[in-house]
Amino acid sequence: MSSIPDYDLFPNLMVGRLPVNCSAEAEHIVEKIENWDGNVSYDWFKI
Repeated sequence: MSSIPDYDLFPNLMVGRLPVNCSAEAEHIVEKIENWDGNVSYDWFKI
């Protein structure tokens, strides 16, 4: 994936922030996100 915008109206990058106080807390939050992503069924979000 290129970091250069290609102006095709599709997002190629995601930016976010995790409010943490230390690296251990950051690791914990990232693990939770990865676990959620690994177990989520995207059928849950269909309307």
